[in-house]
Amino acid sequence: MNRFMEKLNSFMYGRYGRDQLGTALIVLWILCAAVNIFVGSATASLIIWLIGDAAVILCIFRMLSRNITRRRIENEKFLKIQRPAAKKLKNAFTRIKEFRTHCYFKCPACKSTLRVPRISGSHTIACPKCGNKFPVKIHLKGKFENK
Repeated sequence: MNRFMEKLNSFMYGRYGRDQLGTALIVLWILCAAVNIFVGSATASLIIWLIGDAAVILCIFRMLSRNITRRRIENEKFLKIQRPAAKKLKNAFTRIKEFRTHCYFKCPACKSTLRVPRISGSHTIACPKCGNKFPVKIHLKGKFENK
């Protein structure tokens, strides 16, 4: 086993290897395989299969590439798109988790999102970013009651 690992290490020396874009391509391939199970149309199934296989081929090409600078630039472009999207997704999940205890409002002046405890009634909120004060109404209490 050590001999195999030595040969693998010597083969991969000077090659790009795995990164976030490669991982995303593998995840895309797995998603395409999972979706393909439920697709009834032969044409749609073929298209999904081709997309998944193209993703895996691109991932292998990127891993074995010796043009490290170009692969790094590609990964940085991917991360410029992926990071804001991941942040929005994380914020959405946080809102879902906290919907019983907090409300979210946008400041009319600076458009920043403010998190406010869910206490029924009319309130005046001061934005910590710009200092703007604006009125809000919260109609529900922190916990829902079954009727």
